[in-house]
Amino acid sequence: MSFALRLSFCLMALSISLICPVFSLAQASSSTPPNVVRAPSESDLRALVEKYFALYDRKDLDGLMGLWSQKSPDYASFKQNLQGQFANENYSLGLPAISRIKVEGERARLRATVNLTAINLKNNQNREQRIARNFSLVREDGKWKVWRSAAAETDLAEALAQVKTEAERDALLADEKELVTSDLAQALVGQGDRLRNQGDYPQALTTYRLAQRVSEQIGDQSGIATGWYTIGLVHSSQGAYAQALECLMNS
Repeated sequence: MSFALRLSFCLMALSISLICPVFSLAQASSSTPPNVVRAPSESDLRALVEKYFALYDRKDLDGLMGLWSQKSPDYASFKQNLQGQFANENYSLGLPAISRIKVEGERARLRATVNLTAINLKNNQNREQRIARNFSLVREDGKWKVWRSAAAETDLAEALAQVKTEAERDALLADEKELVTSDLAQALVGQGDRLRNQGDYPQALTTYRLAQRVSEQIGDQSGIATGWYTIGLVHSSQGAYAQALECLMNS
């Protein structure tokens, strides 16, 4: 073998030996999981909702409405409702637990769950409950604003009233176990009333029965009785008076 050929092989081997460690290091770096850093949008959303409940606790109406988008169709009605609430009750709120955050461009959704103690200013009675609110938010001029805030049970009841199969209803309830409460049963009754007033008796009947099922699951006797009564109303509207009477006697 000529000296030139041997020299070429040596240079090639040296090049490979220098490249391999670099390649191995790069491969190891790529396989190492990066540090988990919360997206700026998520941190901003959490800060906004925590501020929202802090202002609610202080009855700061102007501060609260400053967090809302003035373009929201709920802006005026929400402000009016707050004025009534602040005039009738004092509040004490815990730190909200924030979950189900989803950001899609300039819009976001999340859920905030918080412990609330309210004192009625007229009779000095206390009311304690754990409330869950669904928030829809929009980014305006680089800042997140509240677009909508609604009871999570209300949203779930509306979704349950719209689905057509038992499997879909069961899947929704399984995904929202923490919302299976008397508030959900009441929200379902409201959806059933809406459907019955629209003349959609089959879906109204299904929704009322689901409200009763939720009440049975949590042992709410008042809710069970309401279920019999509302189911009887549907039978009466359909002219099935014997069935209606039987249901009303159970209520």
